[in-house]
Amino acid sequence: MQMYSVVLKPSKHKKKSQLHMIIASSGTGESVRRYSVNKTLFWIAVIVLSLIVGSAVGLVFYEKEIWDRYRSTMNGQADMIADLEKENLDLKDQIDALNGQIQILSDTVNIKVASEAELAETIEQQSIPNAFPLSGSASFEIQTAVSEDDTAEGEEPEVVEPMVIFTATDGTFVVAAGSGTVTKIITNDAEFGNAIYIDHGNGYVSIYRNQGDPIVKEGDIVSGGNSLIMISSDNDKLGYQIELDGELIDPMDVLEISG
Repeated sequence: MQMYSVVLKPSKHKKKSQLHMIIASSGTGESVRRYSVNKTLFWIAVIVLSLIVGSAVGLVFYEKEIWDRYRSTMNGQADMIADLEKENLDLKDQIDALNGQIQILSDTVNIKVASEAELAETIEQQSIPNAFPLSGSASFEIQTAVSEDDTAEGEEPEVVEPMVIFTATDGTFVVAAGSGTVTKIITNDAEFGNAIYIDHGNGYVSIYRNQGDPIVKEGDIVSGGNSLIMISSDNDKLGYQIELDGELIDPMDVLEISG
């Protein structure tokens, strides 16, 4: 068997930094081989080899810790994803609940708007003076306006205003034909003695002419059917008129009389 020995000797040359490697065989026919190695390259190789060996050793010792940290990180991320998914489901439930509340509110608003529209329409209908202006039965005659064309030649035209003249029953009442505000009361009406004016707020004004004493006063707000004057044998005649936008019209165009 041959044995070899390696001896490193620094070079004695000043200009170059080298190591000499001598390999000698201890067997028969000994031979000696000599190699020259650059000193800087030699130490760089030693350092690189040391780093590789150190890294390998470190990887062996710390491999378990690295995997534990990796698994811990992955588990933490999985837990975070699960929490986010749960939070997303909770938010979806909240959104569904809010959408349900919004739908209820929308339905409520629609119902309220419809109710307000119906109420406004009802109020508007109640403000039209089309109801019977007496609390009981009565006979009536219609007085229409006379134009100049109906007047005989040479005669002065007679001023006749459109009016319905009711003959009422003793003990009944003159009542408001629609809701409104008493704006004027006249106590010196030439034909009927007194007159009550009710403004209905929609262009209509109803006029109640009668000799009885008014039981309302100017500024009173009345509803359809509210009593205005009590009828007795001394004041059974009611002259009923309607103005529309300041002009007298035929009351029968507005009144709804049945029977």
